[in-house]
Order: sequence, then C-alpha cells, then structure tokens
Amino acid sequence: REARIGLAVECVWNAIRDPSFVAMCVPGAPLDRVEGETIEGAVLAALGPIRPRFSGIATLRFDHTTHSGSIEGSGRDPASGTMLSGDAIFRVEPDGGAASRIVISMGYKLRGPLAQFSRGPIVEAFAAELVEQTARAVESRLRGEAAGLPTAPQAIGFRFLLQTLWRSVRRLFGRQS
Repeated sequence: REARIGLAVECVWNAIRDPSFVAMCVPGAPLDRVEGETIEGAVLAALGPIRPRFSGIATLRFDHTTHSGSIEGSGRDPASGTMLSGDAIFRVEPDGGAASRIVISMGYKLRGPLAQFSRGPIVEAFAAELVEQTARAVESRLRGEAAGLPTAPQAIGFRFLLQTLWRSVRRLFGRQS
C-alpha cells in the first residue's frame, strides 16, 4: 500500500514517529498508553453489524537514517474471542518536489470465529481504505486543517463494502469479455 502526502519527507517522518499523533489519524484506533517502543491500545474494525474491538499491545521501531520503521502487535476481541496478530513495515520517501509517499507492507493472522472474514479481497479493500483515510488525516492535521480527519469506523465499513462489491463486479465482467 502507498499513500501520497503533499508535505516534505522530514515533516511527515517527524509526525509519524509520534504514536499519539498517528493514533489520532487512524479511524477507530484509540491509544491507551505509550512507553518507549511499546504501545497499548485498540483497533475497531467495523464492517456493517460486525464490530470487533481488538485490544492489545504492539512494538514500534524506527530507523531514522532510512526514514523507515516497523510495528508488530497482537490483540483480542473479548466479545468473539478472536485473536489478531500483525506486523507492518513502512517508509517515508520523496515523491517529487515538497511531497512524500508512505509505503506500507502489512501482514496479519486472524484466529477464531471472525477468521472467516479474513479473505484476501475483503482485507485488501479494508486496508487500502484505512491507509488512504489515515494519510489524508495525517496531512490535514499537519496543515492545521479540520477537513479530511478520519470518519467514524462504521463509515469506513460501509464505503469499504461498496468498493469491494464494485471491484468484484468489474472483475466478473472483465473476465467475461
């Protein structure tokens, strides 16, 4: 996944090293505690009536010389008993002029009753939407704007469902022609 931000690399890099700042930009991801490289919080992954809230812990690492980092964590949804573990590698790189691009590679594993919803196209669409909304919120906050801040998680879910349906229809008709 990639997201373009119309601000210089150093500006974006300095902001994303602050877990509290990033958490404010991620829809449905309240942060409870930051201690060194360890963060505790939750992720709400609302998709229609399915609304798991994974509470857990993660470890952040940063490489200032390459403007890159990683996060690895796990959490549990107490309502369903589903476990989520995941990791991401990210970097901020120049994207012409005074713009930058955040490149993110993510992996995850879902175990428990909600694992049936972890199919590729669904997760891909959800991840793409989450990355895009987060990037817009980062840029808006850094510019001091209120517009573009993350919407409620349920709005992501509805928009995500429409996008996934549309992509499936396009693929279906694309294969038949």
